Amino acid sequence: MSNVRSGGEVLAYIRILHGAKSLSLDSIKKGMETIEYLRASFGGGMDQAFITLAKSASRSPIPAMKVSIGKIVRPATICKILACLGQDPKLFCLSLWQVAYFVRKYPAWLHVDGYPTLIPFMVKFREGKKKACEESFVARVDLDSYDRPSVNLRYLSDNFFTVKDYRRIVVPQLALKQH
Repeated sequence: MSNVRSGGEVLAYIRILHGAKSLSLDSIKKGMETIEYLRASFGGGMDQAFITLAKSASRSPIPAMKVSIGKIVRPATICKILACLGQDPKLFCLSLWQVAYFVRKYPAWLHVDGYPTLIPFMVKFREGKKKACEESFVARVDLDSYDRPSVNLRYLSDNFFTVKDYRRIVVPQLALKQH
């Protein structure tokens, strides 16, 4: 059975869009990660959970990476969709700040017609005096009626978050090379 269907690579639930196989995200230097940067990126708004998460996220330089955009081709939970990319979230997640950077650099790749673009991301943060920890989430990026992006936070562990009408997902290109 071929793993190529109508112009792009196919994993169990994702077909990589033709022309969106290798988009570059520049490195993010310390000091760029501010709430103001997020507000400028998401002119349509951010939910409170996303803002709270951003305030507690680690602020350290983030290296450049290449990402690909895929079309979700079968309904499933977000966990099942991402499991086709592997078990290690570090392979299929961007950082919270890279989500904002992607939205600013590639607004034309955000899905239109009322369908959101999903972007899995990982946050490193400290809770009190405990050691640093990491947690994975999904940014649901929509365009408002003025074509301004807005973001809502979804928990990666939410098995009830079923993807039916979501059409696009952004993942690091490295995650695709593992398959």
